[in-house]
Amino acid sequence: MQALFGLSEEQIYEYVQFLKSVCVIVPCNPGTGRNFPIRDAADAPVLEAALTGEAEIICTLDSDFYTADIGEFCAVARIAVLDDVTLIDRLRS
Repeated sequence: MQALFGLSEEQIYEYVQFLKSVCVIVPCNPGTGRNFPIRDAADAPVLEAALTGEAEIICTLDSDFYTADIGEFCAVARIAVLDDVTLIDRLRS
């Protein structure tokens, strides 16, 4: 973080504290047995956390989340899959 964004240790600490204050920790149980229609099994915990936490949006650039199967699955679950630019545009409007 320091090398990439030029942030001080204090700035990083303050940001982490901010995230802790606005985020909700979602206990994830990867052994639920849900069968997600995703190509990369390593992405299943993301879907599990989104469902458990009743997320409205998954923000990702991972192409595995932009397949027709995941699009249909997330539509039924009422979860939008957006890239970072689209999310920022949505937040601004």
